[in-house]
Amino acid sequence: MSYYPNSNPSSYNGGQNYDQSWGYQMPDPGVPPPIPSHSYPGAPPAFPAHPQQAPLMPQFPQFPQQQHQEPSFPQAQPQSHSVYPVPNHPGYHPSYDRPPPSYPPYHPSYVAPAPYSGPPNGAQYSQMSYGQQQQQQQPFQPPMAQYGHQTFFYLGTPIHPPNTHESALNVPGYDANGDAEKVKKAIKSFGTDEDALISVVAPLSAMQLAALGAAFRVSTAGTLTSKLDSETSGWFGAILHGLTLGPLAYDVELVNKAIQGAGTDEQLLTEILIDRTLEDIRLLKGAYRGRYGRDLENEVQGEFSGKTRRIFAMVLSSTRPADNTLAVDHALVERDVKTLYDAGQGKIGTDEIAFCDVLVNRSRQHLSVLFEVYEKKHKKLTKVIKSEFSGQLRDTLLYIVQGAKAPKDKSKSKEHKPAVATAETWGIMRDVKLLEESMKGVGTKDKDLVRRIVRLHWSTNRFRLIKQAYAAKYDKSLEDRVKSETSGDYRKLLLAVIRASG
Repeated sequence: MSYYPNSNPSSYNGGQNYDQSWGYQMPDPGVPPPIPSHSYPGAPPAFPAHPQQAPLMPQFPQFPQQQHQEPSFPQAQPQSHSVYPVPNHPGYHPSYDRPPPSYPPYHPSYVAPAPYSGPPNGAQYSQMSYGQQQQQQQPFQPPMAQYGHQTFFYLGTPIHPPNTHESALNVPGYDANGDAEKVKKAIKSFGTDEDALISVVAPLSAMQLAALGAAFRVSTAGTLTSKLDSETSGWFGAILHGLTLGPLAYDVELVNKAIQGAGTDEQLLTEILIDRTLEDIRLLKGAYRGRYGRDLENEVQGEFSGKTRRIFAMVLSSTRPADNTLAVDHALVERDVKTLYDAGQGKIGTDEIAFCDVLVNRSRQHLSVLFEVYEKKHKKLTKVIKSEFSGQLRDTLLYIVQGAKAPKDKSKSKEHKPAVATAETWGIMRDVKLLEESMKGVGTKDKDLVRRIVRLHWSTNRFRLIKQAYAAKYDKSLEDRVKSETSGDYRKLLLAVIRASG
């Protein structure tokens, strides 16, 4: 029963469904609700009607243990929080009393704050309301995906962030629309004007080529790359294809060809993936997934097995620090020297994983010091690798070692000065030798030559140093060497690309 079992209302604990902390709980299904105590015949009315107006909501009486006094406000009677309609007939009183409020209840003595009189201390706030501000016209901001407006570097050259809207690919000071019209004119006439294409495309940077592609796409159907592919052919067309794709998209395509063709092109994959910055690897993996919808790391691992698979997996998940950002930790150098010796010369057999872990996860600055210390204590690390390893794993480790070497002055010319060891000079002699390998012997390896020159030319400062180092080593300029190995429009375009870096 819901009426009080004794005459002392203060001893009332709320009934079986009342919890002192959480209030009333729902009664068991099928159990009739208790009878309100003030609903009995003869009970005095709980809510005397106002002399002028009937109450809209009942005012519940309070019991002593439920009084909630605040220092500033007299206690007001709480109102019902039930989601059900509250009966309003005379004599009704609920037996379910709500718990005390946890906030200061309203009281007529409460004084409302003064109306807003302007910003304090003379501050100037906008006079527009929120709705007016929302309706105000804002300049168009093209989507930049998760990259914002930051400029990224890939292969040593600035590029636009991936997924940049075409309207944001403009480059200050460059007339992309004018060049787009020149390209359309060169391919519209009877036959293709190769000289016009060379003069427009060859001198452009990666960001300018992206702006040209966007301007071309706006005015014509299809992309600049696909249109030039249909209008050109041979190695001339292959060079234009790589240039108009840009450094990142071109590498994505080359990686896919290396692992999806008939047999894996290990050398091509090594040149693209090995000895790269963390930013390069991150951008390459993201762009590969964006174009082909597959994970690059899984694709590469699926093409190899054993130790070669392991080193490529380590490269794609490397934590290699950036070059020239931290001082060389000579204590770590000494530990790495011992690790490499114990993994190779100092034991029967070779611990390939220990070798790979050191060479993959150290900066080129660190490796350069490491190789000098190792040679002083033991012998050249390149000789150790050639004697301890074989196959693609050997070539990959040698590629890393040669990439951590800055060029030495072997020229007899007094005017020639060796390049200072910086992020642009690491591996210059390695790349010089690879360029020569593309041309020496019977017949020119045009595919390798095109790929290497296009990829190397993006970083203009580094490519300029490569040309200087090539001339110092072989007593012949790279231009003259290429001129003797190529012909026709293919020669003209390749030489224009070489000259573009100055």
